[in-house]
Amino acid sequence: MSRASVESCNRALLQVWHEDCWGIDAADKTAAEMLMHRVHRISAGTAKGHFTVFNKKTDEIESFITSVKQSPYTESVYILPSQQLEYESLFGVPSTDIIVDYDTNHSVGDALISEGFINHSPVHVQGTGERWPVFIEESRDQIEARLDKIRDQIDAEINVNQIISGNQQLSHGPLPIQYNLSPKQQEVINFARQDGYYEWPRETTVRDMCSDFSVSKTTFLEHLRKAESKIMDP
Repeated sequence: MSRASVESCNRALLQVWHEDCWGIDAADKTAAEMLMHRVHRISAGTAKGHFTVFNKKTDEIESFITSVKQSPYTESVYILPSQQLEYESLFGVPSTDIIVDYDTNHSVGDALISEGFINHSPVHVQGTGERWPVFIEESRDQIEARLDKIRDQIDAEINVNQIISGNQQLSHGPLPIQYNLSPKQQEVINFARQDGYYEWPRETTVRDMCSDFSVSKTTFLEHLRKAESKIMDP
């Protein structure tokens, strides 16, 4: 990658809606929401992804997962036991992590990647659509042209909520949108992201971060959970 292309890289927040999406469908039928963490293609037309479903009510989470299992666009759903995860409830509300094998022909991910849009943070899935925080190595004038190709290809509604100029630190950089976080909340959640707290599998624990950050676990989690809550419901 040339120096010029790195310096022209932008970060954008895309709001996406498309038909026959098992995640959007499940969120639309329930009050629960979902984060997409990582996805890997396992065969032609099939992918395996790690997702977190969350809501204040556990029965809404269960209804969401049931909807996902019943979708004609998913092949299998595996619920990760809580003891396999090294963290407490992700957003201060009940959550369940799942692994889903699904049909990529009903997903926008491949289309976005093929046009150079790479998500750098979890994708937030709601009944109203998907929020994709992405990197794109194009000028602002060229972004819409690439999005038009995707709109025509998969008949999707895609709106650009915000574009922010990028820099060379593309991995684990500051949050692209500040979400009205306090300085301490911004500092704590960026620290967690840089330490790999939101990777799968996790590269650190709350205990380790508290020690490195020189604060108590209670204080650290208070700032972190408040920041996560604002990001999930800006």
